[in-house]
Amino acid sequence: MGVPGALTSLLWVASFVAAPPSVDAGAEECFSGGCSRPVPDDLKAQIADAERVGPLIFEQDEVSARATDVLYDRAPEATSAGKLRGWVTIPGPWWRVVFFVARGDDVAVGYELDYSADLPPERTRPTFRRIDPPREPDAEEAARFRAVRTAIAALSAARSACGRNVNPVVLPGSTLSKKGWLVYLLASTQEQGTVVQGGHQRFGISEDGRTVTSSDQLSRCSTQKVVKEMVGIGVSTPFYDAPNEGHVFTALSTRLAFYLNTSRGTWSIKGARIRFFEQVQKADAGR
Repeated sequence: MGVPGALTSLLWVASFVAAPPSVDAGAEECFSGGCSRPVPDDLKAQIADAERVGPLIFEQDEVSARATDVLYDRAPEATSAGKLRGWVTIPGPWWRVVFFVARGDDVAVGYELDYSADLPPERTRPTFRRIDPPREPDAEEAARFRAVRTAIAALSAARSACGRNVNPVVLPGSTLSKKGWLVYLLASTQEQGTVVQGGHQRFGISEDGRTVTSSDQLSRCSTQKVVKEMVGIGVSTPFYDAPNEGHVFTALSTRLAFYLNTSRGTWSIKGARIRFFEQVQKADAGR
């Protein structure tokens, strides 16, 4: 299935049940009548950032998801209504996932999990700690948690959430040469057989975690039913010239090839690798 060259609608979505063309080592990848080309100079920095930051978001989200599963298995009381208030995941030689619980009108750290950063989380046995009584968060934990709360409040005020569920990822602002924090609110779904392929948002937050300094919608809200034979999904949108880290996260989290058709051309994302295809002109059709 080819991606249409004209952007005739705000959002076009397709699924691919036949494998895209295979690529031999050193060969060009060809798709929809065109072959991969060098990334335009004015988009090279954006693509480099997307390929670098997308995996950071994915890795942190994966660690958080695994830690949440362990928490609910080892501490079922954490599911009590109103007890669990959120979490932050802090990278380092060991990943540290800190879960916050209600304590009066404030929050405290009630549970911690550590994962070795040398192995994928699914291959690591975490260290789990129930903290009783809950402790005060340290300065970094508190700032990260405030940053998440500030971003969620801004998302709610703007009424721009993609569904009811979002998962937070917090990166230092320096990741994109900015100050403060970058908070990614990742759209998610609990519907079986469905993947989220859009709706992720990025907020710049001040160093103390209290103020929104910027906000960007990284992709439009969209979900896709999946079938066993599906190997890729495609989206056509006039809102973006090129993929960003949110699109790379989508490709990594769905484990599917992702194709984005923009006014600049068609892009493929496989894992964290982005390729550019010049837009096929109608006059070239059939050549």
